[in-house]
Amino acid sequence: MAKFSWYEREHLAIVKASDRALILDVMYFADEISQPKELTLPARDEVEVSENELDLAERLVETMTSHFTPERYKSTYSQRLRELIGRKRAGLESESKPAPRAPTQAAELAAKLKDSVEQAERRRKEHLAA
Repeated sequence: MAKFSWYEREHLAIVKASDRALILDVMYFADEISQPKELTLPARDEVEVSENELDLAERLVETMTSHFTPERYKSTYSQRLRELIGRKRAGLESESKPAPRAPTQAAELAAKLKDSVEQAERRRKEHLAA
């Protein structure tokens, strides 16, 4: 087990040997993990999923699936932290967090899923056309 500092934050990790290399697996601290009992999920028998909803979900996954390219993903933590420090040094107020959104109602889910599928399909067509 190890603790290390990376991107100006403390992380928990485990170091393990693999052939001729050491592997560092970054883990979460206990307070960073939500326990299942803390989640307000409906029971399986309380949820009805229609064939249309299943079809939309499958289409959404299909349209959003692509090859993984790690270069597309950048960590913004350090950049945002430096901006926050700069604002505080300048005596400016820090940005407030947006108010949490109300949970999506089950009736709205199908419409939101359909919109997501349509947007993803448009983006995919534009990407393929480029």
